Amino acid sequence: MASIVTRGSSVSVTYYYYSKREKKRKKKWESGFTPEAAELRKKEIEYLIEKGEFIAPDETTVEELAWEWLETVAVQKKYAPETYTGYEASIKNHILPHLGSRPVQSVTAKDIDQLFITLARTQRGTYVNGVRVKPQQEEVSLEQRDFLSSSTLRDIYFAVDGIFKMAVKYEMITKSPVQCEIPKKADKESAYWTDDLVKAALEKLQDETLLHLIVHCIFYGSLRSGEAVGITLDCIDLNKKQVLINKTLQRTKKESLKKVPPDSIIKIFPNIGWKKDSNSCLILKTPKTTKSKRIMFLSDPLMLEIQNRIKHIQQSKELLGKEYHDHGLLLCLPNGDPIEPKLVLKWFKKWQKRSGLCFPELPVHGLRHSATQYKLEVSGGDIKAVQGENGHSTAKMVTDVYAHVSDERRKVLHDKMNADFYTRKKEAERKNEELFSNMLKSMMANSDAQGVFLQSILQNPEMQKTLLTALFASPQR
Repeated sequence: MASIVTRGSSVSVTYYYYSKREKKRKKKWESGFTPEAAELRKKEIEYLIEKGEFIAPDETTVEELAWEWLETVAVQKKYAPETYTGYEASIKNHILPHLGSRPVQSVTAKDIDQLFITLARTQRGTYVNGVRVKPQQEEVSLEQRDFLSSSTLRDIYFAVDGIFKMAVKYEMITKSPVQCEIPKKADKESAYWTDDLVKAALEKLQDETLLHLIVHCIFYGSLRSGEAVGITLDCIDLNKKQVLINKTLQRTKKESLKKVPPDSIIKIFPNIGWKKDSNSCLILKTPKTTKSKRIMFLSDPLMLEIQNRIKHIQQSKELLGKEYHDHGLLLCLPNGDPIEPKLVLKWFKKWQKRSGLCFPELPVHGLRHSATQYKLEVSGGDIKAVQGENGHSTAKMVTDVYAHVSDERRKVLHDKMNADFYTRKKEAERKNEELFSNMLKSMMANSDAQGVFLQSILQNPEMQKTLLTALFASPQR
């Protein structure tokens, strides 16, 4: 049980607890109380111990728990290597510099609020591998601001929230100090080309067969660039005119591969060229969600292009012999080695500059956005069908991120509205005027009809409006 110890003017509360870290019984001193406050604290401790709700002191720091959280959640949630790498960077560069040395039990809701206030004013690249490389700037002009993105802040939030939820789970604290709201996503409209621009681009790309096929696949199949360069020959069925999209190719840290479950990794490519001594490597892995695995249906032109590509691969194998590195890839370098997604981005960007086409600049992922927009229009807004084409886990991704309203479609809507709204209004006015004219002629021919005519006007607001319009339109005398 707890005790009160008075030494001169100092009043302390003492009690024994079991240290999980040191695995032994220890004595805790809590000082700085008045006699009355000490008595209340003593009763509180004894009550919590009796109820089995007492949280023993724990010296575990945020840094220690952060790494334990990442190691645990990476296995439980089967993180992909790039997901692990992302959270690792968030912890190193954004959480530990501010909270790393603090005991978990000392962190308050105010500390978490202050963390995100600080991060919202932090420039990108301030920390690299946990080391500050940019000095603190008290004043930053609007032109120089390059703060952390909303997506980065959200990733940091999810990491901090996960760390302190684990602290609650492990009974280090009774309540998580993460009480602030999730940082909002920035509203950023994705760049895209209309279908006419994509057609023009494909026409211009005819002489660059490999890049043409990459662009064609990404647009027609709504593929991510990693999915396109990850297509293997064994997943192509030319008889059924379809391709199974069940892999993605990406670069990742070698260390991250050791931290995540291996069941998502299909192949680790040997390092080539200048990347031989790199701490990263190219891998072929399963998609991030089950719905990302899907069938890409082929058009006749795309199927013909794939057939020609397969013939070209066979010719390269015969020509190069053992020098050809056969990884079974459809889209690969001349010697069979994989094409890194960043290389596709580089090729496409360079081609746009030399093509001579005055198109809006588009990142390669913008082809996927363009395909999604086009398919939404062609399908009449069939969200579920487009979700299936994209391999998104939810339809909300389609509506929130990809569904733009193109000016061309708005112009069509405008023309339809113009034709219907104003024409229908004029037709109603014409009919009223015709009715008014007929009744006026009848009244002039028959004096008995005058009463009927006046009664009709009183009962018909539209006729009243027509009559007033006609009166005011009459020449003034």
